[in-house]
Amino acid sequence: MQRFTILEGWRALLAWWVVLSHTLALSGFSRGDIVQNVKNSEVTGFDIGGWFMHLWYEIILLARSGKIPVYVFVMMSGFVIVHLLLMKKEPYNIYIMRRFLRLWPALMFVLVLYAFAYLVGQPVRSPDNFWGHFFLEATMLHGLVPNEVFANAAHALSGPGWSISLEWQFYIVAPFILAALTKGGWRDMTFVAFLFVALFFGALNTKGLNFMGESYSWNHPAALPHLLGFFGLGMASYYLFRKVGESKIKAHFPLIGMAAAAFLAVGFMGPEGRTPPMLIWVLVFASLITSGSWMHKLIDSKPLHWLGNMSYSTYITHMFVLTAVHRFVIRHMAENGTLAKFFLTVGISWPLIMVVSMVSYYWIEKPAINLGRKLAKKWEKKPETAETAS
Repeated sequence: MQRFTILEGWRALLAWWVVLSHTLALSGFSRGDIVQNVKNSEVTGFDIGGWFMHLWYEIILLARSGKIPVYVFVMMSGFVIVHLLLMKKEPYNIYIMRRFLRLWPALMFVLVLYAFAYLVGQPVRSPDNFWGHFFLEATMLHGLVPNEVFANAAHALSGPGWSISLEWQFYIVAPFILAALTKGGWRDMTFVAFLFVALFFGALNTKGLNFMGESYSWNHPAALPHLLGFFGLGMASYYLFRKVGESKIKAHFPLIGMAAAAFLAVGFMGPEGRTPPMLIWVLVFASLITSGSWMHKLIDSKPLHWLGNMSYSTYITHMFVLTAVHRFVIRHMAENGTLAKFFLTVGISWPLIMVVSMVSYYWIEKPAINLGRKLAKKWEKKPETAETAS
């Protein structure tokens, strides 16, 4: 099966973008203050210093926008899962077992770290009903629970775990969505119809829902309908990728045009902040179809590939390290919102994040992935053994 190794490089960049965003947050760089600085620094005319300052604040705002890389991860997931389902054609039980072992062990590792700190009386995070959050997040379905049912369910403990719940929800339903779309082969108009429906959901308010007269809210877009549009864009991108590979791109210009129209619609007409991740996804897609380009060679480099292998462990564990270091080491060592606080946080936290990521990847995540492969082979052999015996 074809492996898109360049995506590992992109995963490395995206995961560390999230780390950078949370580092800025814990260093006291409030997003609201940065937005205000961007507005205050707007200039007209020929003012080099003013334009430079405005650009500087825009860069900081981009770095502080941690949801942008998460949304790109979501589109990447839609792309990769469609590829995996079409190429491997695994039975559902094997597919979902392997997806479970891909996510759950590393998530439980970080939850256990939080629980250990809580039990020894030095909690890194201490939300109300700690153990309720612990066991709810262990199901990986906490992202479905609105605040009105269980306060701050999607975010309270691990932080980045809200998107892991989102991912797990997609894994559960993706084979059924794909089966409906591919029955009898790829149906162009069926796929476009799905894309528009997905984008309709994606264009809804990402943090609120009214149902039977009741209002429900989430602190993050952690329920699948919130970001179904982005998963749909990833799936559509794989469809387009296949057409490029089959040299049938010209024959599908109408389809591509409709998909592009939907793509632009959700970006410019949907909730604020959705255009940047889709522009980045265009770069990701371009790097996939231009294998000889300088961008492909740069992103597919060995250092980024190595970091990309550990990107999930980095993503899920970094908030524990950052919060612990900030709480117990550097909280009072420098003034909030200063570069001194930021570089102090980077210098102490980031090496520790690398160490914890390596521990999580090599001792927990990778063995769990290998276990999934072994179980898949074992389960695939059972029907053959039964047929032979009969």
